[in-house]
This record gives sequence, structure tokens and C-alpha cells, in this order.
Amino acid sequence: MIYDLAVVGLGAIGTFAVRAAATKGLTVAGFDAHHPPHAHGSTHGSTRLIRAIYSEGPYYVPLIRSAIAAWDEVNAEAGRPLYHATGAHYFAPRSHPDLEAAIATAEDGGLELVRVSDVPGIALPADWDAVFDPLGGFIEVESTLAFVQDESSRQSGVAAFLGEEVSYAFDGELWELTRKNTASKVRAKSLAVCPGPWAAQMLPFLKDHLRLERHTLHWSESGTSATGESQGFTPFLSHLENGEWIYGFPADENGLVKIAEHKFGKSCKSISEVDRDVYPSDRKVIADFAERFIPNIGAITRSSVCPYTMSPDGDFIIDHLPGGSNAAFVAGLSGHGYKFAPALGRIVTELAVDGSADLDVSAFRLGRFG
Repeated sequence: MIYDLAVVGLGAIGTFAVRAAATKGLTVAGFDAHHPPHAHGSTHGSTRLIRAIYSEGPYYVPLIRSAIAAWDEVNAEAGRPLYHATGAHYFAPRSHPDLEAAIATAEDGGLELVRVSDVPGIALPADWDAVFDPLGGFIEVESTLAFVQDESSRQSGVAAFLGEEVSYAFDGELWELTRKNTASKVRAKSLAVCPGPWAAQMLPFLKDHLRLERHTLHWSESGTSATGESQGFTPFLSHLENGEWIYGFPADENGLVKIAEHKFGKSCKSISEVDRDVYPSDRKVIADFAERFIPNIGAITRSSVCPYTMSPDGDFIIDHLPGGSNAAFVAGLSGHGYKFAPALGRIVTELAVDGSADLDVSAFRLGRFG
């Protein structure tokens, strides 16, 4: 069988690429060296923040609009929320440039935001600014991935090859994918590569444009009902005086509040060399934040490590593979890509299959690095 599309890497983006292809009525083969959802890459950790107010640049506004519409579709298909549209709060010292940039982007992009003087459950300093983003919220990470993969697997013409590495080459007409464990081959008319933290290994031409960072996630005992979603405690993003960004979520069904750091990751040589241990210094950053901003929160009971694949400017890299219009990739998501997964999966499918995407992704082309 010759598939219309082969997708290599079935994390969030690859999973939604398979979904996009299947929705178009295409035959698609998906490949992953593991069995997603798993904790080897960056698609884990129970929840991800989704935010519409974006300081990173105005070119994210069409992406987030497209992604939120797609998340609503996923919720409808699932029959329950996987994207929880709780709204989200952002706060920072007065006139902080990151928050000001986010506000300006939202206002220029016609996105709703509400300036507020207090944030439920947060001890906001009197000289800090805060805004509420009605479109913000959180996404269930592993649950979403499992649901979308299960739904896609039910589509005719969709095949998944899991638990083995794959290599690929173009023979001038078709892409030939060789399964390492069996040496058997699969052929496809087009190719989408969604490698996550394996990007520098799978796409060597990106090696000079990517670095890997180690970040940590932490879960604390809520200690108070004020951190519950029903009490108005929403996902949040805080910009600190030292440049760090801290984000967090309402207490989950086990009464645990997830809080994580976003900016000051530690560089790693490769995904195989990421230090998966969590140290007192990792926890101290979060414990200090919680003590300052979340009254009566309890101790950290669990921690995890999440690798970020960083581009030089922190923006995504979305483009065709060199020398071919029937192959595309998404890489360098820099720790903020999961919320865009439905949009990015559709875009990489369109680039690979159709040669171009409906949304303008020129700001994310590899050529911007010269």
C-alpha cells in the first residue's frame, strides 16, 4: 500500500497531523519510537496552559484563534472538556515589558482581555498589574493525546507503527520509510516530520538552530479550597522581576496544584542526556513563588522534568524539508507549542500534502535565520 501521508513523531503535533489527514480522507501512516502518550519527550505532565494573550508576537494570533476553534471541536467529539475554557490570569510588576507586550498584541489582534485589580487565590502585590484572558484555560495533556489517537485509529486507511525507530528517504517519487526493528518498508506520497526534542537528531540541518533545555514541573498540596476551580482560581502566568515566568493551574482531582518554571532552563546536549532527576534547587524556585503568591499552599509532593526544544528566537520553525515541496516539518516549539497542536498538525499536513498552508506561516520559516 502507498499512503498519502507518513507522519514521523506522534507527540501532540504529529497526532493532530494524523487527525488532519484522516479528516481530509487521506490514508496516513504514523510512526513513533515509543508508545505515546509517554514521558520521554515533551508531551506529558497532565496539563498545559492555553492562552490567547501572547507577548511572543502578533503572528501567533491567527494560530491561537485556529487552535481554540479546533479545541472546541475536540471537546464536542469527546463529549467532555479536554480543553477547559476557564479563562486565565496574567500578572507582573507594574509596566513589565512582557505583560505590556501581551496586552498590546491582544488589543491589536482584537482579542478580549480584562484588566483586573485582584486575582482569585493569588496574593497580588499592590504595585503589580493583572489581566484576565477569557479564552485562556488548560488542556488535559495525556488524555487529549490518547483520545485523538484512538479516534484516528478508527478511521479507515490510518495505520500506526509504534515502539520502533524509523528512517526515511525520498526516491524521487515517493518517500520510503524503513522500520529499524524489522527492516520492512512503508511508502508514502508525502511526509510530515514532527520530532519534538529529537529534532536535532532527526533533522540534522536544524542542529545549529536548536538547543535543548531542561525544565521542571511540580505538584503541591493545595492546602486551601481557594485554589479550586470552583472558587475562581484559574490557570495563571506570572512574569517575575528577575525575568522568570512561572505558570500554574487550579487544584486537580487529587487536590494538587501544578506550578512550573518556563524561562530559566538548563542546557542539555541531547534528549538522551537530559537529567531526569529533580533537585532541591529546582523545587526552591517554585516553593519561593508559592510562599509569596499562594497563601497556605502545601508542600511539593511530586516533580517531573520536561525538555524544551528551543529555537534561537523562541519562535516555532515550520517549513518544507530542504529540496522537497511534498515534505514538511514542525520543530523548535520552545516550550509553548502544545496549545497550538491542532493548528500546527493541520498546517504541517497541508504543507506536505498540498504544498502550502491556509494560514500564513511565513514568520516561522527556517530562512529567517539566514
